[in-house]
Amino acid sequence: MGRDLTEDGKGWCFRETVSEAYGRVSRYFVSKEAAITCLEQNGYHPHFVNMIKESGHVPSFVMGSTGMYACGLKLDDALSAGGMLTDNSEELHQLIGEIVGAGTNEEE
Repeated sequence: MGRDLTEDGKGWCFRETVSEAYGRVSRYFVSKEAAITCLEQNGYHPHFVNMIKESGHVPSFVMGSTGMYACGLKLDDALSAGGMLTDNSEELHQLIGEIVGAGTNEEE
C-alpha cells in the first residue's frame, strides 16, 4: 500500500497501490526528474523524496516515535500544490482532508 512512481507510454505518474485497480493519482510528468522536482518544490519530506528516488515507492504511512506520518496523503498534498493531481484525485483529496481535519478538531 502506498504510492508508486511509474512510467507508461504517456509518461511518468504516481499511482496509488491500495487496490488491485492501481489507480493513477497524478497527471503525467515528462520525466522521472520532473515528478521528483514537483515533490521537492512543494514541501514533500526530503526523506521520502529520497525513498522515491531509490525505490520508486513510498508507503501509505509510517509510524515513528513522534506518531504517524501519512506519506501517501502528504505526497498528494505536494502534487495538489503543484497542480498535478488528476481532477478526480483532487476532489477525493479535498474530501479526505476535510474528514481528517474534522476528526482532529473533535479531539482538541
